[in-house]
Amino acid sequence: MSKFVAPSSTSSFPESSLIPVTILTGYLGSGKSTLLNSILLNPDSPLKILVIENELGQNTPDDQTSSSSSSSTTSLPSNSSALASGLGVGIEELVVRGPAGVGTYLQLPNGCICCTVKSDLTLSLEASLKENKDINHVIIECSGVTNVGSVGEMFWGDRGGDFKVTLDGIVCCVDSKNMMKQLNDDDIKDTVRGQIMYADRILINKIDLLSGEGESVDDVINAVTELNCGSSIKKSVKGVVQLDDKETFAHGYNYNDVKNIKWLTEVGGFSAPGAFCIPKEQHLDYVHSVSIFLEGYVDHGKMERFLGKLVWGDSGGDVNVNLGESAGEDPKNYGAGYMKIFRFKGVIAAGGEGAAEEDELEIEGDEERQEYRSQRKYILQGVNDTFEITPVEGSGRQSTWQENESIRCDIVFIGGNLDKGVLEKGARECLML
Repeated sequence: MSKFVAPSSTSSFPESSLIPVTILTGYLGSGKSTLLNSILLNPDSPLKILVIENELGQNTPDDQTSSSSSSSTTSLPSNSSALASGLGVGIEELVVRGPAGVGTYLQLPNGCICCTVKSDLTLSLEASLKENKDINHVIIECSGVTNVGSVGEMFWGDRGGDFKVTLDGIVCCVDSKNMMKQLNDDDIKDTVRGQIMYADRILINKIDLLSGEGESVDDVINAVTELNCGSSIKKSVKGVVQLDDKETFAHGYNYNDVKNIKWLTEVGGFSAPGAFCIPKEQHLDYVHSVSIFLEGYVDHGKMERFLGKLVWGDSGGDVNVNLGESAGEDPKNYGAGYMKIFRFKGVIAAGGEGAAEEDELEIEGDEERQEYRSQRKYILQGVNDTFEITPVEGSGRQSTWQENESIRCDIVFIGGNLDKGVLEKGARECLML
């Protein structure tokens, strides 16, 4: 019988003190600016938001131009006039000229800050937060053609350093009137699909413009769900949402958020374990989603090695999965084997030495460490070839496994040419006996 070693009921796990970052994406004309303005002009918002308009276009971390500490990294955002008009004031009343390394930005009466970044995004963000100590949330508005996956990767892997922010999630605005045309336009369809696939929350906007002769709201939702069945969906008219609705923000990476733990079993398509979110014959080209359900604990280290093999193409250690099998009549050579993984996430029950280290427990004996089962729930998040398996912070009921709760692992993969059999086999080989 496997030995269960868990923290005592009096143990207290740490809460995060990092500032959450929400990435806002969507193709040109999808309603991003309208949504932002409605948030920023809310006088009753409890959030002091720093909004950064990212003008780096098709940017990746390697493409960014570093700026020296003496140069200005920010300027006024493109929506300055709209914000000033909404407040009934002149732009000059909102403009703040920061010190060297910050530049010019807008400061709104409710404490929110707005600026445009044309150089290094991370340096600009650090400088702006250092200058404005009251900020408690950051929104990065990406241009309509930005590689949002690369932007998201920039906020991972340095939680203990000087960069005191963490990725909260990716929100995508969708133009419901034009989305189906965009998905069939060879020049832009990859960009539009990518924005939808990377998102944790999708706002289907402009539903008031859908006519009875064209696509319906259900048609748009079905197409979105086919590309990303792991994202929650909210409908909006002209980008207007309930400003007191915390679900406006994604919370896709917020390990303290209760809804984040429940997302996998609440979205459509997850009622039957092992089922595709959308029937395979309905897939748009080669891109689709696959969901995996496992009962019991997985070994933290084995799961890391399996995912490493999946996205990096390495040996996979003791996980015996062949990623080079035939993908059918028209296999595509994407990354590790024939599958291309854009996004994966899930809630898992983790054990083994890796989980014991994450829980910061000193357990004597190799066998005891290998048989350890954590009481904490773990979040799996992956974008492109970057991923992490992280315990939920805090000690509440939603962050730990309860006696009457089924111990399970639920994972969704989003990508191209996904082979459900290979993915499920690899995940099952990580199960602890």
